[in-house]
Amino acid sequence: MSFPIKPALLAAPTIITGHANADFDCLAAIIAAGKLYPGATLIFPGSQEKNIRHFFIQSATYMFNFRNFKDIDPASVRQLVMVDTRQRSRVPHIEPVFATPGLVIHAYDHHPDTDEDVSAEHAVVKPWGSTTAIIMAEIMARDLPLTTDEATILGLGIYEDTGSFTFASTTEHDLAAAAWLKARGMDVGVIGDLMVRELSAEQITIMSQLIESAQTHDINGVEVVIAEATSDEYVGDFALLVHKFLEMENLRVLFAIGLMNDRVHLVARSRSPDVDVGKICASLGGGGHPYAASASIKNLTMYAKARDYARERGILIADTKFEFGLTDNGLILIDEVLTPDSSRFWPAEGYVPGKSQPSYDKQYLRDWLTSIGFSKQPPAPQLPEDVIAKTREKYLKAFEVLTGKKLA
Repeated sequence: MSFPIKPALLAAPTIITGHANADFDCLAAIIAAGKLYPGATLIFPGSQEKNIRHFFIQSATYMFNFRNFKDIDPASVRQLVMVDTRQRSRVPHIEPVFATPGLVIHAYDHHPDTDEDVSAEHAVVKPWGSTTAIIMAEIMARDLPLTTDEATILGLGIYEDTGSFTFASTTEHDLAAAAWLKARGMDVGVIGDLMVRELSAEQITIMSQLIESAQTHDINGVEVVIAEATSDEYVGDFALLVHKFLEMENLRVLFAIGLMNDRVHLVARSRSPDVDVGKICASLGGGGHPYAASASIKNLTMYAKARDYARERGILIADTKFEFGLTDNGLILIDEVLTPDSSRFWPAEGYVPGKSQPSYDKQYLRDWLTSIGFSKQPPAPQLPEDVIAKTREKYLKAFEVLTGKKLA
């Protein structure tokens, strides 16, 4: 009996890769970095977007000889080049290489710093509109030759992450890189074909859900819109749908939540300097910029995520409630969640099991009502000013501990 021989793993002293769920900027940045590191092995991290997956499979796999990390011997890797991210949690496909003694890390990124960023011996981080443009600056300085295909793919990355140079994050450096690429054969017609995408029936359904579910909240004078959509299967280009919605409704701040398959996808956009969606998404394990960010949560309930978030900040969520209702369109959320009104927030410091705990919620008000013998029947008693002030103080404390901010 013969058995198939497992092919030997490939030695790859230098590998280049980007974040999971890669977009065109990430793909282009990997290819661009390959020009700076001749002989490096390019590792594509995968993407959920159908259009980029199709493009990558049909073209980039063969043209640029990308490899799957499972074919690489992790022990052979001596240098890791990370592009479009510096967060270790966003490159799970190469996790084994971080155990390599003496691993040298280089990074090219246009995202803000986070607590998860790896320590890199060489890091080029600039607040430009695209990571590809950052790497292009070095390619331009060295006047490295590019084929027309390379120029087009690198241009595609810049066009996508700058919204064809319409996003506020666009800089003169992105424009200069695109001009340099155009002079070397960048095909804007091909880029236009890839950037213009007709919506599928599934995407139209998701867009309709976002529009119908959208609710506007005034938070410290800033209008914040929250919308949601659900699908049994992942629907590609969720971020594109969110951007289209933002443009259609001319919104300032938008948080779009997509429950698809076994994941919760959050895509956030902000045109307000007062709302940094990058920091918000980073707190959920994602990342991005102050004006555009995302997070993906798998196999974790809303309560579990909130519980862990609060615990890290010194608050125990002793209990909470989620209230739902049924309409002709199905199950809907009908009340606020994870607030001092719907939850019990206990300070972790000094917590003792089996005893009454101090709290940052409406327990103080409940205790006062009990002390005066309120029967829980109308009419409700008039609340004294000191009780109102004390309750407000506890709510504000909860807000300050959980957000690190103060309300005026």
